[in-house]
Amino acid sequence: MKDQITLRDGAPLNAKEFLIAHATVIPSPHLPAADDSAVLVRDGLIADIGAAVELKSRHKNLPVVDGSGFIMMPGLFNTHTHVPMGFFRGLGHGKENMIESFLFPAESALTPEILEPLSYSYIYDGLRSGVTSFADHYYFSEGIARAFERFGVRGWVGETVADMGGAFPGEDSWKRAVSLMESGQYSSLIRHVVAPHAADTVSPGLLKLCADYARSNHLPLHMHLSQTKGERDRVLKRDGVSPVECARRAGA
Repeated sequence: MKDQITLRDGAPLNAKEFLIAHATVIPSPHLPAADDSAVLVRDGLIADIGAAVELKSRHKNLPVVDGSGFIMMPGLFNTHTHVPMGFFRGLGHGKENMIESFLFPAESALTPEILEPLSYSYIYDGLRSGVTSFADHYYFSEGIARAFERFGVRGWVGETVADMGGAFPGEDSWKRAVSLMESGQYSSLIRHVVAPHAADTVSPGLLKLCADYARSNHLPLHMHLSQTKGERDRVLKRDGVSPVECARRAGA
């Protein structure tokens, strides 16, 4: 939370400690919503929660932000996103084999320079919906990480790994992913994930390499698992098993 907060009338609030009052507060998923409540913010952290009248009485000299009409609650976590793909929203409807026939060719034109600005609208929409954490894997993922940092949200970010399909197939995708995971270039808002694309676009050997790396480095593994009929058919033809069984055999 920044030191300066803009109030509804446009006036800035410069305070290390203040109240947000008269909002509906949901302290946790296990507790009921409380109307006309207040939150005490001190040095960017929540210091107290309670009825607005009680907190205003105990902290009479603090600035008060009017939270009426708003809900305050723990941030939501979007566990599988590709935030730059907000740019493609709606363009693939009605297309057969949309991923292979439309998305992969469109994504092959992406460049590192445009990934960060392509991410802005999706993150903004997420924040307006209460999402403050995103788990994401995509191409040129350092741009996505920068966008998360710019908006001040938490991100679990992975570079897409694929050697048998996708927009940029090849073993270099694994080298690039490892390089980013080991670079340490991000702020404390960003965590790494290992991100094999899917069972049909990642060979069994590379999928096992991803799973082994994730396990040995205590990292999450983030992938598509049997997302389309086409994926299932291709893996069955290649390996004689379902994508789920393919992932299980690889340790993923």
